[in-house]
Amino acid sequence: MRGFIRRRGDAWELRVFLGVDAVTGRKRYVNKTVHGGRREADRELNRLVADAEAGRLANTHATVRELLERWFAMARPDFSPKTVLETRGLMDRELLPGLGHVKLSKLRAEDIDAFYARMRAVGGGRRGNGLSPGTIKRAHGILRRALQQGVRWGWLGVNPAVGATPPRVLPSELRPPTPAELNRLLDTAERKNPEFATFVTLSATSGARRSELLALRWPDVDLDHATLTTTPGVARRRGHVNAR
Repeated sequence: MRGFIRRRGDAWELRVFLGVDAVTGRKRYVNKTVHGGRREADRELNRLVADAEAGRLANTHATVRELLERWFAMARPDFSPKTVLETRGLMDRELLPGLGHVKLSKLRAEDIDAFYARMRAVGGGRRGNGLSPGTIKRAHGILRRALQQGVRWGWLGVNPAVGATPPRVLPSELRPPTPAELNRLLDTAERKNPEFATFVTLSATSGARRSELLALRWPDVDLDHATLTTTPGVARRRGHVNAR
């Protein structure tokens, strides 16, 4: 890979070919203007060529929005219904409004950190409420996975989210019910709603998630061997249930 340099007035114009755009199919170049002497311009040109050869420069004009949408369409079939809803929700509420317009070639770790700081201060919703560290950490996971896929596709050279710093999430204190509290709940449920008592018993004894229990069907239950098979669960969105 070779660069091009020429004199433009009192400055030097540098140009390096990056290859064909991974999205549009057009030839892609990086351009830079350097003020100073020829030696300084040559050093900067060599640096650009080295970055291009090492794959550290984005090879597309695509935006963060285009990459997120393409990644989500690819990854969605492998997600559970709940993960689909959570991922789509964070994309629509936070990531796309906040970073969707940014070109991948311009995205840096410090830009992502500034975005996380805004999320923590005012969030991305209409109410302007700050978001919890846990929510920001989940958004970071989505962004990092999408950008890493962009690296694999050749859309960009490095994943800027790797160098970003999402807020620390402190472990929450779990307070499961005591055996006495669980027994009182079961006694009350058995008197007032035997079906709910069955649900509570399954939850307490199997450790399954609520969505997994709601998705149970009779073929999942083997009474002869006293076994229960759980599969991806169900999720509710705007009054509709997405089944497993």
